[in-house]
Amino acid sequence: MKTKSALIKISPELKKFIDSMKLNSNDTYNDVLWNFFEPYMERSKESLERSRIATKEYESGKFKTVEQVFGINDFDKEILSGNSR
Repeated sequence: MKTKSALIKISPELKKFIDSMKLNSNDTYNDVLWNFFEPYMERSKESLERSRIATKEYESGKFKTVEQVFGINDFDKEILSGNSR
């Protein structure tokens, strides 16, 4: 993959940390950063898809309230809120 160069300023401590993340001596900073960020990027895609599905389910009425899922009644709500009698 052909990349453009960019100059960024980082502290010596951060450079040392990034250097320590190299899997082998031939790794470039580009490799290290991709290795670091790629899992988060994948999770973001998964989260976005789950959000889309949940929104569609909500809009179509295919959902349950917390009360329905956990069987919480009015008495439980009072206890949980700290307003017990």
